Amino acid sequence: ERDLLRAVMNGARKSHLVYLDRDFNFVRVNETYASTCGYRPEEMIGKNHFALYPHPENETIFARVRDTGEAFEVHDKPFEFPDQPDRGITYWDWTLIPVKDSGDIVVGLVFSLFETTDRKRAEEEIKRLNDTLLARNAELEFSNKELESFIYSVSHDLRAPLRHISGFADLIVKNAADDLNDKGRQYLSHIQSAAEKMSRLIDELLKLSKISRQEIHRREIDLSEIAASIIDELRENQPERSVEVDIERGLTAFADRGLIEIVLSNLLGNAWKFTAKTGHARIEFGSSRQDNKIIYYIRDNGAGFDQKYAKKMFWPFHRLHSESAFDGTGIGLAIVDRIIRSHGGTIRAEGTEGKGAAIYFSLN
Repeated sequence: ERDLLRAVMNGARKSHLVYLDRDFNFVRVNETYASTCGYRPEEMIGKNHFALYPHPENETIFARVRDTGEAFEVHDKPFEFPDQPDRGITYWDWTLIPVKDSGDIVVGLVFSLFETTDRKRAEEEIKRLNDTLLARNAELEFSNKELESFIYSVSHDLRAPLRHISGFADLIVKNAADDLNDKGRQYLSHIQSAAEKMSRLIDELLKLSKISRQEIHRREIDLSEIAASIIDELRENQPERSVEVDIERGLTAFADRGLIEIVLSNLLGNAWKFTAKTGHARIEFGSSRQDNKIIYYIRDNGAGFDQKYAKKMFWPFHRLHSESAFDGTGIGLAIVDRIIRSHGGTIRAEGTEGKGAAIYFSLN
């Protein structure tokens, strides 16, 4: 039996095992326990546990198990080794089991420990990082709301003076154009064009601000049907254009229909616009599956772009082509990015100058 007990105790290499008598003196100690304490097993035999490691709280627990005969178990119990202060606070899973004789009298205790210090510190570090991340997210959300409120207020307040500029420019055209020379009429035309452009920018900024605050109402929607409707409208507006369009059938998503219509309208509208100078223009809307996730894409063989600018495409006001080459405000893709991210999805762009572009996005 002694050989069996020795084999069991020394075989449990990851657990710290000891057998104590009723007075909490060491009777058996396995190698793991002894080495952690800085001893050899034989050096600990006969010594009192609480003479080596005084701890009133733990001694009370040991006494209760001995006196009641009821086992005790606890997880992540902190302990500081008085003779190893450099270790700091350590954490342990405990099991303290009473050993009884034939008369049901407790004659000793089996004390089993498993160190959880690394796990506990990892959990604490994860919690600290999560708390930090939550705090930073809260700060970022507050900053974003302040920025969106600022954009809305500024954009809204700009409308009145802009209306005055446009209104007085129109009055000059109607009532005093004949009093101007060619140079004056040219300047006036520039004022009107700039006012119209600023009006479009204000509209787009207000759209961006509104989308950032808009609640999402998800339902099953038919992306193929929405895309086909958008293409029909583009063809109706420019019947002289001949564009080959391939829309995959049966594309669906669980998303906000109104917001996704804005996404597809922007992306298909861009593909339509940037293929305007391409012979045999082609646009494709389809999907693929990656890591059990559906990835939607819109490809075209139009003007394309330099891939090094791919990430900047989704920044507000960032344009990859001159306004004289392709009209636009530079806000559309920023709006698309906001909508995709608000759905928990991702979006990216690939392109080659003169060879077309592709936008890939997912919707969680």
